[in-house]
Amino acid sequence: MWYHSIQTFDLFGITVQVWGLMLAVGVILGWYLVDYNLWWRQIKHDTSWVVLCFVFSAIVGARLVHVLIEWDSYRNNLWSVLAVWQGGMASYGAIIFGFGFLAIYIFKRVKERADFWDAAVTPLFLTLFLARTGCFMINDHLGKIANLPWSIVIWGESRHPISLYYMLIALFMFALSSWLYYQNLQRGRLIWLGLGVYALLRVLVDVVAKDFEGNMDSWYVTVWGGALMILVAGVLWMKSAKR
Repeated sequence: MWYHSIQTFDLFGITVQVWGLMLAVGVILGWYLVDYNLWWRQIKHDTSWVVLCFVFSAIVGARLVHVLIEWDSYRNNLWSVLAVWQGGMASYGAIIFGFGFLAIYIFKRVKERADFWDAAVTPLFLTLFLARTGCFMINDHLGKIANLPWSIVIWGESRHPISLYYMLIALFMFALSSWLYYQNLQRGRLIWLGLGVYALLRVLVDVVAKDFEGNMDSWYVTVWGGALMILVAGVLWMKSAKR
């Protein structure tokens, strides 16, 4: 498959980072979708502060987990930890820190807790889809060597387009969660179903198609972290179903 990565482009003399732009677009659209979902459930809530704090928490978490995984690359130059514009994020860190903040906020400030959680699911996967589109555009992940009709050539070798797989997973989860939300299915437990199914698909793709280049720390965080997320989401889904 033809493929050519695009890291940056020039806009009126300004160098724009493709991944950062896609993430920003995803955050803005996700914000609007949160407000629409709450309106659709007839819930009035000012989301401006909570969305900004969620995004900040997710970025910090994604960067922190990435740095921990790749510590050998940062230990001799600690200032590079702050250089987020150079890339280096871990999606599980974003989910853990972002939803950790959201859980605290909802517990303390929100009455319609289950509906608020539900309203956050589709924006999450919309934002993730656009961020993963940016990953595919810059070729941020390395797939295993494979000779498939949809393989892409990297370093002179035909490989799985792993970022494309991530993008399609996020798109599928956005479509599925949207259908469930607007059909009022899985109400009150949609968040746990969404996170569990996403983690399952992510683990399957990583085991089958991702090349970890001998980085076992990344393998453990991705695969075992995903397995833990499946377990936790499954338990919380069952508890919500009983209630």
